[in-house]
Amino acid sequence: MMSEPIKIDVIAVYDCEKMHDRYTVVFDDIDRHAGKIPLYTCLCMSSNPNSSLGLSEHSTCMLGKHLGKRIDYNDLPGEIKDHVRNRGFIVNQVE
Repeated sequence: MMSEPIKIDVIAVYDCEKMHDRYTVVFDDIDRHAGKIPLYTCLCMSSNPNSSLGLSEHSTCMLGKHLGKRIDYNDLPGEIKDHVRNRGFIVNQVE
């Protein structure tokens, strides 16, 4: 049985072309804090997350340049946005 999709706000999207986990979609959901710095729930993906050699994992992250270049959610490739939906998220872009 498939669970209901989660409606969630996206507060940031990053593209780090040199890394295997190229795309990071950051959700408006603070998982915990590292000192006073919030760690947000995120979805990290390679450029082909559906491949057997691809990557798609839930994680936590701090916002910042270490995640790559900040981009607009709508600038993500269609297959990446489809993957986010297929992971069960209905995205509302807040950025």
